[in-house]
Amino acid sequence: MSDHTEQPATEPADAKAGHYGRRMLMLGAAAAGAGVAASVAGGGLAQAAPDSSSVQLGKANSASGTTSISASSGTGIEGRTKMHGQSGVSGFDDTTSASSPPSNGVYGRSGYGSGVLGISEHKNGVTGMASTGGFSGVAGIDVAADNQGHGVYGQSNLGHGVFGYSYKGSGVVGQSNVAGQSGLAGYDASKDGGNGVYGHSTKGVGVWAQNDEGVALHVAGKAVFKNSGLAHVLAGTKTVTVKQPGVTSSSLVLATIQRPQGTVSIAAAQAGSGKFTITLTGRATSKLPIAWFVIG
Repeated sequence: MSDHTEQPATEPADAKAGHYGRRMLMLGAAAAGAGVAASVAGGGLAQAAPDSSSVQLGKANSASGTTSISASSGTGIEGRTKMHGQSGVSGFDDTTSASSPPSNGVYGRSGYGSGVLGISEHKNGVTGMASTGGFSGVAGIDVAADNQGHGVYGQSNLGHGVFGYSYKGSGVVGQSNVAGQSGLAGYDASKDGGNGVYGHSTKGVGVWAQNDEGVALHVAGKAVFKNSGLAHVLAGTKTVTVKQPGVTSSSLVLATIQRPQGTVSIAAAQAGSGKFTITLTGRATSKLPIAWFVIG
């Protein structure tokens, strides 16, 4: 904690660009599913309905309507490629302007499984890229009727469940518009105890708490500070010097006697480079414990 005025860059309060309403999502799902028109049965040729020509392998095919393949067992469509930089299956949305509901390059839907499942042995299972401000490379939207779902869920066996990295902005940003809820929440459920939220900075501030009108930091439970401890003034002396890395001459040192000893009290707590000295108003008659706390 310190009394400096430098503040971190804040995220815009109206950072809501790229959000999708529930109605728009449902319309998009209906539009994508409404194109089912034809099917292949018994190993027959797929037809580009309503055109009469057959789908030609290794060539570009075009149709004025939707081509659909339905399989009673197995996978409806499977695509593979051995060419670097190519895709086993790819989809393109060639619309030239935004629409409502929005169009999709690839659409996946499932009743009880995953709408889209991506698996990679050496790279990312799913990668998303966006080039328009206010939108996301990957967006997850939960439209469940209760509060048990997740817009985005990340899980890892040994690494990070969710990892965010940014070259010029914030790695991870959370926002909430509901009273009593959190823009960003962390929970530790380990048996031996871990960290609900952990912040680390090499040269800046590990965790910055700011509130314009309310409480910036609320701690419910014990609080532990590395720049605090207990020192002892030996009997017959009136000073004790404590070495503490990071302390400077501008640091604030708070000190209190933990066991009353007559009229002896704290005269001064003077900070220096990597240390501070606590001075009493008189000599201690016995070993005297002094609690200290350094700010800045």
